[in-house]
Amino acid sequence: MDHIRTSPTCIPSTDSGIADLLVPTDVKKWKGKWAVIYCYDFQKLERVLDGMKEEEKGGEEEGSVGDTVAKIIHDMIIEECINKINNPKGLQAESTEPQEKLLLNLPPSSKMMRTYSSTFRNSPLVNQDPFGYVCGEMLSLRVPLPKKEIQSISDYTTETLILNTVNERLQTKFKGAIYIVTTPEVNMPSKFIPESDCSNRRIEYVVPIKCLVEKGVDFESLAKGIERSMEFSVTNKLRREKEKEYESGGGATSTTTADIEDAYSDIFVKNGGDEVGGGAEPGVLEWFHKMKSTMQLFITKQKVVERKIVEGDNDDKPKPKSKEEKATEMEFEEGKKRKEWGEKKRKKKIKKNNGEAGEGGVTEKIRYLHRKKFHNFTSTGLPQDFLISRRLDRFHHKGTFSHLQHPFITVALNGDVFLNGMVPRILSVFLGIQLGMLPESCCEFLMDEEYPRLVTDVPSVPGFALVAGDNSYTTIEGRMKKCLRPRNAGDCFFKGVWSEKKVLDQLQRYKHNCFSEIASKWLEEGVDEATGIPVKAYRWVEDVLKPWCETMLPRIDLYHQWLANGKTWLFLEKDLLQMVPHLDKTVPFLYISCLSALRSINSTGTWPGTTIGRRVVIFDEKKTFKQLLSEKDKIKTNKEKNTSKREELATGEGEGSSGSFSIGYMPSGGGSQQPASNAAFPELVKTAFALERALLPDRPPSSTIAVNRNAQFRPHTDSGAGAGQSLSLIVALGDYVGGELMVEGETENIRYRPVEFDGWKERHYTIPFKGERFSLVWFTPKGCEGMKGIEL
Repeated sequence: MDHIRTSPTCIPSTDSGIADLLVPTDVKKWKGKWAVIYCYDFQKLERVLDGMKEEEKGGEEEGSVGDTVAKIIHDMIIEECINKINNPKGLQAESTEPQEKLLLNLPPSSKMMRTYSSTFRNSPLVNQDPFGYVCGEMLSLRVPLPKKEIQSISDYTTETLILNTVNERLQTKFKGAIYIVTTPEVNMPSKFIPESDCSNRRIEYVVPIKCLVEKGVDFESLAKGIERSMEFSVTNKLRREKEKEYESGGGATSTTTADIEDAYSDIFVKNGGDEVGGGAEPGVLEWFHKMKSTMQLFITKQKVVERKIVEGDNDDKPKPKSKEEKATEMEFEEGKKRKEWGEKKRKKKIKKNNGEAGEGGVTEKIRYLHRKKFHNFTSTGLPQDFLISRRLDRFHHKGTFSHLQHPFITVALNGDVFLNGMVPRILSVFLGIQLGMLPESCCEFLMDEEYPRLVTDVPSVPGFALVAGDNSYTTIEGRMKKCLRPRNAGDCFFKGVWSEKKVLDQLQRYKHNCFSEIASKWLEEGVDEATGIPVKAYRWVEDVLKPWCETMLPRIDLYHQWLANGKTWLFLEKDLLQMVPHLDKTVPFLYISCLSALRSINSTGTWPGTTIGRRVVIFDEKKTFKQLLSEKDKIKTNKEKNTSKREELATGEGEGSSGSFSIGYMPSGGGSQQPASNAAFPELVKTAFALERALLPDRPPSSTIAVNRNAQFRPHTDSGAGAGQSLSLIVALGDYVGGELMVEGETENIRYRPVEFDGWKERHYTIPFKGERFSLVWFTPKGCEGMKGIEL
């Protein structure tokens, strides 16, 4: 915006007699709230932006390509609005003298209100993926309103002319990499935020059909069957349109239900025939069924739970719900319906329980969406993160097309919010199952939040074939009574500028161009002669997907053993016990005094209890992960009894129980207290901090140590009083076998072997072990800079 030439107080008009056209310098006073739909090519933009100077990309701000695109469009639209106000008739200004520049307080690129932003949720988990193309993202912005009476001689409104001008500038500067639909939606609600108000998002992926066909399937027959099935879909759609026309008085239709059933039989049952409408091999239907079944493994489904109610209970009083149920409560609004419709509604929902809930007892069936955990489909997610529970509404075959006589298929995923890296990883697992490289149980394995191990190496499909767009804003549409998702509204009550044919044609042309460019990229290295698969796709399957699937098979077998043993590691004890007699119990000299202090605290029964946060991430065979989270929430909201959090979740007594506590400094302020263990165990404080200096003399002294006993940690990242500002140092002591540290999929043997890692960013956990295992973790949390625990 630096090139907008204005006075320091307002933007003057070329007509000094029209004072009401002046634009306030305070952006918050701008009354106009627009929403625009735009498209862009990620890879082309990255090349263009890399060749531009930093100031041309939006100043010194750093952000994603999507943020930069939104900032460019935002600033150009505002500039053109100001120009239209200054010069409504498009006349050349008489004065050519330079004016002072106005520095408007515009939001930075990272604060743009757009569909794929992560500003509202403020988490890297929802950062935008580098798609191949985005076709239909929405940007909401405040603009200075041009006068309504100012119209062009043509049929276009001032708003459309402004966007036409912006598109011309974008074409000149970015060579078609950014395109705006030339009709904006004006008069948007002032509090409308595309990111949070978007109820459903869609991402499509274009892939050669042969990449979905496993060995042994007749591809030629399959390709013909797919082509015929698509033609049948079109025929069926036309038939429905004719019937609709007949019902509205437009005349009779010659297509009957029996005709359609015969056509369906012709397509999927008969063998032979090359003409359109002929048959297909029986394997075609099986292939479609397998693909659909594989897709169903990923989607969110309803679950039914029963709740017993005894007469006399306060039915209107809300019962405690899990986070999962709370997240879906607004979707079904069960509580609101019961309150609104009262006993009439409840009688339909409740059936007699034959006295199981006591005399007069009844059972209520509640349906809710069981959101799945996608922690293994991201690079930073953990099972306990709230955002990891996502709703994947639909995963389906969207369509097929041919490019240069090579068939391609489009699959689409619809969901509420897509995590960073989630879709490319889902598609890789889907391809692995579809090609027979992975069993279907792989999905259950990857989405089980109770399983105390992570899969950090799930590959991503090539990103250039991803197309994002077609987003829904259902709630806002209902309030505005307008169509906010570009689509053919038909006779729907909600219509708007984005349901008009010219808008749909613009988006459809852009999308067709995207698909053609994606197909060309798949074919740019030629086709493998033996398989007929594009070389780029064949190389990815053979060099990336297939080797990963081979490494997954033993991990899936281990998961099934864990399930068969009641979700415990008891089946590993036999192997670990066989290793115990061969264990070298020699203690290196540096560790003798520290291990002696730890064993003394353990044997005397003075080991402290464990805080809530650490207790949740320590594996407990007696309690599930959900039970531990529930106890944590209960203690956090405990207002009746001012009990110690440490006492509430004590981890057991005796030498064999697990536990964790801290020594050293803790950040002051925010309610943090200095560890009581400093005074209780002075010998351990002295020897533990001295051990760090002996192990790594060049390492900056740490302020704090986490002391752990027999603790098998679940996957987690370190938290506490602020983000850490140093690498963590860890070492394990004692007589045990197993117990390796896993850091982002890498195994580290830390028994008397110190290892540094970034505990605040890298996900880590403990492998099962047998025996006596202590571990020390040195670190410096934020707020403890300059504090040295060795000085205590």
